[in-house]
Amino acid sequence: MKKKHTILLTGVGAPGVQGTLYSLREIGGTIIGTDADESAVGQYLCDEFHTLPLSSETDSYLTALTKLCEARQVDAIVPQNTAELQILANHKQLFSKLGTHVLVSNPLSIEQANNKYHLLQVANSLEVPTGEFTVCEDIDSLRTQVEQRRSKGLLTVVKPPCGNGSRGVRVIIDAHDRDRCNDFYHKKPSSLFCTLDELHAIIGDEFPELLVMDYLEGEEYTVDILRTDSRFIAIPRKREVMRCGITFRASLERDKQIIEACRQLSDAIDLEYCFGFQFKRNREGIPILLECNPRIQGTMVMSAMAGANIIAEAVRALLGEPQHSMQVDWNTRLIRYWGAVGVNESGVAKI
Repeated sequence: MKKKHTILLTGVGAPGVQGTLYSLREIGGTIIGTDADESAVGQYLCDEFHTLPLSSETDSYLTALTKLCEARQVDAIVPQNTAELQILANHKQLFSKLGTHVLVSNPLSIEQANNKYHLLQVANSLEVPTGEFTVCEDIDSLRTQVEQRRSKGLLTVVKPPCGNGSRGVRVIIDAHDRDRCNDFYHKKPSSLFCTLDELHAIIGDEFPELLVMDYLEGEEYTVDILRTDSRFIAIPRKREVMRCGITFRASLERDKQIIEACRQLSDAIDLEYCFGFQFKRNREGIPILLECNPRIQGTMVMSAMAGANIIAEAVRALLGEPQHSMQVDWNTRLIRYWGAVGVNESGVAKI
């Protein structure tokens, strides 16, 4: 009889948790959800739920997680939170002693993939298109970078090299390009676009290292990737509509240039299991590398809907189980909508 696995899924308060669960249900068995937030929605969607300390409280986090894995005989940890990846990668042996496998690449690969500046340097060495980029630590050097791009008719984007979830990302615009009255009446509040003076007021004359890049206005792609000892598959999906950084409408696009770039980058950094890269087209239509997500991605469920359940196949590979065949339907489209759970004395209602 086939063994019923116990899978522990972290970060079940994430917006994309339902998609991850949809993918994991193909494996069967029990899914235990964890989160630092005791109100995380995943507690109503998983088979069990446990709160854990924040991963920034490393010792407490590891102690609680190992105790849970031992008590529930967890076969696999599937992390969704970027902040956990390096910790879990560094302590895979700790969990291995408990018989628990961790769906994460090796520590060096995670470190390289999470550092956007290093990733772009690797891409340059492979001749994968990146656009112009550098790092700045003071306002004078940043001002020079902004002025250089302005002279070429380009905007500048800044972001922390190791940030995630759009934290710290800003697009620097000229004050003359902003219509504040129009923004007030017709746009939702957002801090994405700002002037250099506004950013200066926030971060000061000197600041922790910021990655400075060309801002690209072309089509954006997220690529779902499965890489194991015996398989590689990359599925680019065009992000047609986004809200708060989340894909709400998407279509698949079999772009050979993006797929080959992902193969080269994956091999160079030695990423494993399921992860992704993000690209955006420049004015000439060339896909430019933006960053890497060395973990499950929030809309990776779209690949499962298209016939390639990358998440389930990654877990099977992790556990040494036979792989299932995958046939991608490239005509697949995704349309996301808001769902919710209602909780009262009568139970839980889902929409």
